Parts: sequence; structure tokens; C-alpha cells
Amino acid sequence: MNKLNKIFEKWYELAKIGLEKGLNEECIDFSPREIVIVGMGGSGIVGNTLEDISHFYGMNAKVTTVKSNVIPFKPDERSLFIVISYSGNTIETLSAYKQLLEENAKTLVITSGGLLEKFAIENKSCMIKLTPKLLPRGDFPEIFYSILGLLVKNNVLRAINNEKLHSSIEVLKEDLENYAKNIANEAKDKIVIFISSKPYLSVAIRFKNDFAENSKSISFVEEIPEFLHNSIEGINRLLMFYKDRIKILSIGGKMLFNNIFYESFKEALNLKITEVDLGSDGVLNEIARGFKLSGLVSLKLASIYDIDPDETSSIDVYKEKLSSVLGNRSF
Repeated sequence: MNKLNKIFEKWYELAKIGLEKGLNEECIDFSPREIVIVGMGGSGIVGNTLEDISHFYGMNAKVTTVKSNVIPFKPDERSLFIVISYSGNTIETLSAYKQLLEENAKTLVITSGGLLEKFAIENKSCMIKLTPKLLPRGDFPEIFYSILGLLVKNNVLRAINNEKLHSSIEVLKEDLENYAKNIANEAKDKIVIFISSKPYLSVAIRFKNDFAENSKSISFVEEIPEFLHNSIEGINRLLMFYKDRIKILSIGGKMLFNNIFYESFKEALNLKITEVDLGSDGVLNEIARGFKLSGLVSLKLASIYDIDPDETSSIDVYKEKLSSVLGNRSF
């Protein structure tokens, strides 16, 4: 069994560990006006997810995601920057963290080690230490629930209580194997276009990322209703020539499938759409289910293609080249 499969089997435990860390975090003791998630890849997706959570449940703080080496605005004294790098060695994130230190921004570092941990200790930044020796994209539940626990504790996310948090973690114990297998068979050898809308957009983005990293498959994400004002024209033309190679998967739960914009989209496109239904038992539960399903589907595709999902050679080459170019200037 590959490493990612083993990690996914531990998602329930990792979520519980993360929640406990967030609820017990004593370093952050104020209610921020703005929360900025800083991170790349499997760390940055947490920001997209919190944006979805905020969209539905509402927060006492604005949520912004920065997936870059630069913070494009001046930190505010009521802003909290949550800097995430599982490895602790993501160059873009280290660069952004350096900028935040220079501007005396309030920061919370989330990492398993590396340079980010070293610099956080040296600069006395608040820090949540993650379980070591996992893969960055595999530790989503620990990262996500540590932040949720922190926000609930500090009354930033009042619409979600401990009962809802624990209910969503229980979702991670569900057996989704057969459902994932069916979706993988639908997506096999296809260019997949994921259609979604808030509060499920982060799940669609995660599907795209998991397809790329785990099964080495290219796919695309379109958001309703914006998609209906531009890309729908391009997709219609694409389908004229490659109908048998394109698969449209809509990702969502009750808030999408009862949406008038979505219904109008189906009528306008007039073709078969596979609906990946995340349930109707609450948005937080549906998002948790969607992230687990995304991982399972991509791993089943990797198995079909006889691909090692753990290996990310192109990403590794990029990181090596970037490090060699930067040399000692990296931080």
C-alpha cells in the first residue's frame, strides 16, 4: 500500500488531533478582524475551504487566501496571518513569512518542522506543530481542524459549535469506497471539468489538485454562476469536437443542487452531467465528505493507471531548480 492510502486511513484520527490542538492553543487570545491564510498547494487549499465556510456560516472576520511569495497588502493590527507549510521548507511561504516578520504582523505558524519551525521559534511566533513524516496534501484534516478549533474557541466562528465540529469529523469514518470507485470509472481517460459554487468550491479545487498530484491527470474547475457568463460558450464548442473525451462532474450538496443557477446551467448545456452529491446533512459535513472523496477517487484513478500517487517528480524538480537559483538568498 502506498503512503497516501495509509495516511487517508488515519484522517479521522488526524482530524481529532488537529481539533484538540486548535482548542488548546493559548497563544492567540484575540478576535481578529481579518484572517489571512498563507500557503501553497495542500496548505493553501485550507484558505479556500475557510472562505467557503465563511461564505455559508459567516464569520466575525474577513477571510483571505494568499498563495504567493509576497503579501500584496500591508498587515493591519487586527489581522491574523496563519502561515502554513507542512514541510516548513516551502520557499514561497518562507518568503511571505519573512515579509510579515519585517512588518510586525500577528502570525500563527502551522508546520511539522523545517526552516519555518526554526524561524518561528527564533522570532517567538505562535505555532501549532503538526504530526511529522506525512505527505503535505495528506495532512489536510489536522491542519483544517486545528484552525477551526482555534476560530471556534476565539468566537470568530460562532455558528459552528463543538457538536458540529465533532459531527463533521465522524463523517471521515464513512465508507465511501464504492462511491469513489464509481466516480473514478466515470472519470477514467477523460478530461474532467469540475463545476461547483460556494460553499463547495474548495472541494472542486481539491478534486482538481488531487487528480493532478495523485493520478497525474489534468482537469479544470469552473464556478457557477460566473462560468455561465463566459466559459460555457467555450465548453459548448469544445464538446462539438471532443465530446467523448470530456467529462463534466458537478461537485456539491444541498446548497448547489437546489440552486436556480445550477438548474439553469443544466438546461443551457443540455448534456449528461455526473453529479457528485456530498449529501444534505450540513455544509461542514458535506465539505469534510468531499475532501475525503476527492482523495479516494484520485487514488483509485492512480491504481487504474498503475501510477504511484506518492511521487511528484515535476514538483520536486521545480523546487530543486528554485532553490538552486535562489541559493543563499532564499531566506
